[in-house]
Amino acid sequence: SYPDDCYFLAIKMAENEGGTDVTEEQKRVVQTYDNLKRELLELYSKIAEIDADKSEHELVLTQLNGLNGSRKCWQQVGEVLVESNVETVVPVLEEKKKHIEEAIQTLQKQVQLKENELGELQKRYKIQVKPQVGVN
Repeated sequence: SYPDDCYFLAIKMAENEGGTDVTEEQKRVVQTYDNLKRELLELYSKIAEIDADKSEHELVLTQLNGLNGSRKCWQQVGEVLVESNVETVVPVLEEKKKHIEEAIQTLQKQVQLKENELGELQKRYKIQVKPQVGVN
């Protein structure tokens, strides 16, 4: 039981190979293709989520920039607000932002690998993806 688009893909593969029945290999290829697409969507979603965190860190750092280092501020640690000062919080935020940027780069490398793998699968099995009607 495959989603309609995957079953359609398997039937098209069978027709391209001169047959009408979907073979086990074709089912496996379709499932691999579907899994890769799903993994890519998950990676894109995670990148967007982490990028939003990065933007929040940048916004806070911009607001704190130029303030007196001894000025009191609050930092959320888990679900607890902790009193601190600007001088203490800014380096912590900059370090967290750096780790977030590294995580984004790592995820982008994973996306590139998955896209390459998907492209190789499409090329090897002559998979043609048609845009879905009505999807923006």
